[in-house]
Amino acid sequence: MLVAAALVPASTATAAPAFAVPKTSFKTCDETWVTFCVESVSIQSLGMAQPEPLTFAKSGVALGTVTAPVLASGDTTDKSIVSSVAGAAVAGRWSTETWSADGRNTLGFDGLFVDVKAANQFTNHMFFDVRPVKVDPATNATNQANQVDNPKYAVSLSPDDLITIKVRVGAAITDVTVGIGNSISVTKGTDAQGNTLTISGTPTPVGVAGKASDCTGESGVSVANMTQLQATIIVANDDMGFGVDGVSGNLAVGTNGSCGVSTPVWDEASKSLSWTASAPHFAKDGVTVNKGFYKASIPVADALLLWGLTNPKDAASALSVQITTEEGGSSAAITKVSVKNNKIIIDSSGFSYSKPTFKIVRNAKYKKWAVKKKLTCVDLKTKKVTKVTAYACAAGTKQK
Repeated sequence: MLVAAALVPASTATAAPAFAVPKTSFKTCDETWVTFCVESVSIQSLGMAQPEPLTFAKSGVALGTVTAPVLASGDTTDKSIVSSVAGAAVAGRWSTETWSADGRNTLGFDGLFVDVKAANQFTNHMFFDVRPVKVDPATNATNQANQVDNPKYAVSLSPDDLITIKVRVGAAITDVTVGIGNSISVTKGTDAQGNTLTISGTPTPVGVAGKASDCTGESGVSVANMTQLQATIIVANDDMGFGVDGVSGNLAVGTNGSCGVSTPVWDEASKSLSWTASAPHFAKDGVTVNKGFYKASIPVADALLLWGLTNPKDAASALSVQITTEEGGSSAAITKVSVKNNKIIIDSSGFSYSKPTFKIVRNAKYKKWAVKKKLTCVDLKTKKVTKVTAYACAAGTKQK
């Protein structure tokens, strides 16, 4: 399960009007539930021209015909078909009428349950988890689809599926997203009901720890291996809100380090953005070494605010990526810095767990940094004027 730590408190943070994020799973949006609800879910497998929208059906309600996978040529040992058992009950599933006919049930599940709620009972930061669902063909009752030989844990989602979720979050203003998943992206928006959040990503293979000690040192063994998609979303505008002043809120970090992953921490003195992630060193077989990755998606406007990087095309030479692991762990096999869709993408993979620390800093050899100056900034909504000393005006404001 993903565990997120707090960001460094913003130096000029002020208390915002109190609000509460539901501590139980968000409902599906309808005429009754208009905020703190899941509006839509789609899935796009590799090779598909367009995402396929999914429909929500409550437990006990039919959605198409649920059938068992068809074995190839009657081969009962077909390894391409995954069997599953019913786990905990869930409220329903996002699926299609042709899920079985399209062959998606060969992975051992009949749809998805998107569980969004407060990360715990004491915070307004949000957590979402995409879970595979098994449907009883006779009653259409829905349960989590669990592994046959390890029935406490869910079967794997497909790493070839891009899953996109749109959630209405009311007055919540998101700050940063830290996910267990690949290519995680976040898009903020608004509608008549308030703020919205669209999260997209592909599930990633994860080594699950049975206890905290499995995530330190080089001897920990996973109690399960599965492919998951989940994330913690930090909320900036409540009494517990933490963050870096002025950033857009679209910064996202994805990794397969399933325990002890922290949100990015900004250190103004060293101009460094750092975070940690951990996982057991070995897979469930006790022999295979779990390999890790992380991918940070940083809006170019945030890179200007944080480091004074005026030309995002220089990101590969301007920013230095450092990875430090515990004794016995390897450094990253591949690290790549690129710019795409107005975001700086920092992608590292191939390092060994258990507990690497990732840090993004200025490259001392790069000299084209902006210089902080006195600016007059105007809030785009309230028209309030503030004077700051910074590289640029904060997100949501413009220079006067």
